[in-house]
Amino acid sequence: MLRQFILQLSLIEGVGPATISVLLQRLGLTTASQLTPAQLTELYQLDQHGWQQRLNCSVRIAELLSTGLRQRQRLEQELALIARHQ
Repeated sequence: MLRQFILQLSLIEGVGPATISVLLQRLGLTTASQLTPAQLTELYQLDQHGWQQRLNCSVRIAELLSTGLRQRQRLEQELALIARHQ
């Protein structure tokens, strides 16, 4: 689940590896961490204000995260491409 979350973050324009690294760090996650379905649902439901409070991040980053994580179509397309080429 964490890999899929990181993949979706990487698909958000304006959110790069440095931002993802800081985000994971502030959430107390490492690439070896496991996200429960409940934790993942909570992250996907955060709005701009929630991201700002949770991460102490800028308005711009909070907007990118809240909007980008709600756009599941791009993630689904990417996962389909990955499955097709494995």
